[in-house]
Amino acid sequence: MTIQVTKAIIMFSGFQESEERQSGFEKGFFSTVRPFANGDVTVYHPRTWKTNVRNMLRQLYENGIPEVAIVCYSHGQAAACDFARMAPKYGVTVRLLLACDPVYRPVWLPRETWAQVFAFRAMLGNPKIRVPASVKEVHYVYQNLDAPNGDPMVAENPDETKIAAPVRIALPHTRIDESPIWWGIVKMQLNAFVNEN
Repeated sequence: MTIQVTKAIIMFSGFQESEERQSGFEKGFFSTVRPFANGDVTVYHPRTWKTNVRNMLRQLYENGIPEVAIVCYSHGQAAACDFARMAPKYGVTVRLLLACDPVYRPVWLPRETWAQVFAFRAMLGNPKIRVPASVKEVHYVYQNLDAPNGDPMVAENPDETKIAAPVRIALPHTRIDESPIWWGIVKMQLNAFVNEN
């Protein structure tokens, strides 16, 4: 008997993470996220914040996987939100978005390292991350000890997207992705995601 995969968990890492540089985010993948892979749930190894999300959506569509949970860190929120904006075109629903110290990045700015020089404006004022209406539920943690720090997440359509109150964690940006509090939230929310009908 073949079990149809119906759900996927996708992860997008931050600006400084790469395949050559392991982080707390990648360690959290192995200890907390990867165990959720089972017959009807597939789990993607963490992708960088520059990942081609359209190709990922095409792959999900071609394999008939309609529901996704996203876990992201820092600039990874830009990939997560781009993914969510395109998801309806591929028949994919983003049931859950979990963000660790999400850092604002203008929507118009390409997700490329060379474009970072133009992102300085994100540090001015009080930018808000606008979560696409295709996302159903959001949970996030932030810190305000150093820069960059987590920016507020707001729903483009509050009738479509439920955003839980953010949790402040007293760790700097480069260590918050190692927080047991953060990974506890991830584990609890992913458990609900994989077990919902």
